[in-house]
Amino acid sequence: MSIIGLTIQDLRNIQSADLNFSPSLNLVFGQNGSGKTSLLEAIHFLSTGQSFRTHNIESLIRKGCDYFTVAASVHDSSSTTRLGLRRSKNKIIRRINQENINRQVLLTEKLPVRVLHPDSHKLISGSPGHRRSFLDWGCFYYDTQFYKTWSSVKSLIKQRNALLRTQFNAQVLASIDQQFVAHAQKLDQIRYAYIQDLKPHILHYAEDLLGSDHQVFLNYFSGWKNNLLDQLAIDVEKDRRFKRTHSGPHRADLQILFNNETAKHSASRGQQKLLVVILTLSQIALHQQQSQIPGLLLIDDLPSELDATHQNKVINTLFDLKQQIVITAIDPDSLDLSLWTDSRMFHVKHGRFSEVV
Repeated sequence: MSIIGLTIQDLRNIQSADLNFSPSLNLVFGQNGSGKTSLLEAIHFLSTGQSFRTHNIESLIRKGCDYFTVAASVHDSSSTTRLGLRRSKNKIIRRINQENINRQVLLTEKLPVRVLHPDSHKLISGSPGHRRSFLDWGCFYYDTQFYKTWSSVKSLIKQRNALLRTQFNAQVLASIDQQFVAHAQKLDQIRYAYIQDLKPHILHYAEDLLGSDHQVFLNYFSGWKNNLLDQLAIDVEKDRRFKRTHSGPHRADLQILFNNETAKHSASRGQQKLLVVILTLSQIALHQQQSQIPGLLLIDDLPSELDATHQNKVINTLFDLKQQIVITAIDPDSLDLSLWTDSRMFHVKHGRFSEVV
């Protein structure tokens, strides 16, 4: 899968952009505030329905406009699909091949996108929610039953918490708990299997980028101890008091170990950024291995994130992945992209893009 054409209208400072991408590497350069990151944000929003920079939809819409639009022609080995999205403050319209669709997940299936950006270190240093998002992105493409199972768990937690907040009924709670446990266990199995298949890729990229003197390892925590149904019974009074469910897959977490110590506390900021690169590349490699279809990697300002030595290592590793990449930089000469003979370069200024030939 690769984006061969991208159209953006009225997103942040981009009034109109129409770009034709290389299926391998695309470099977008320009000064801070020119629109580089907004381009990546547009692609990410088309895939996920969310920005990696803000929850404020209104801030994405160009001043004086009612909505923004992002559309892409996505090509795989056999066909080209047109994806589109229009987002106003209160409404979203999604399309595939000019037909309206009502679920974001259908766009997500067509356009697997990972992004590395200045806040990506929160995967290491941030709350468990960042690590669950990382885990669940991988599981979504890893197992076709994941999304249905995850949606059922999410719905049952909502029902359970509503019951805890209102008139409590032990019989209704028991019924919800039986369903919740069945779906939670299935979700847990998918997550666990995914982590096991991800680990060899992590070992590979850790050695490539860190050397054999450093080790990276993941420990997966399901979000409960022992038997979940028993744990819910143990927690019931606490759940009633705080009016929320304390045990379940919504409390899952990953412990990321760096040299046998928790990376959150033992790794420097620079090491944390490199660990995020290793984890992200591992996800991409596993996805590509399973689907035989490359995804899309977005990298926001790699030169500011890593020192020159590690930049070159990452660039060489990216080349071996054979992945479509869109990377931003202030200075196009700050990256050695000589390995890519079919790359494309774009300059952006005040939200206007031009291809550099």
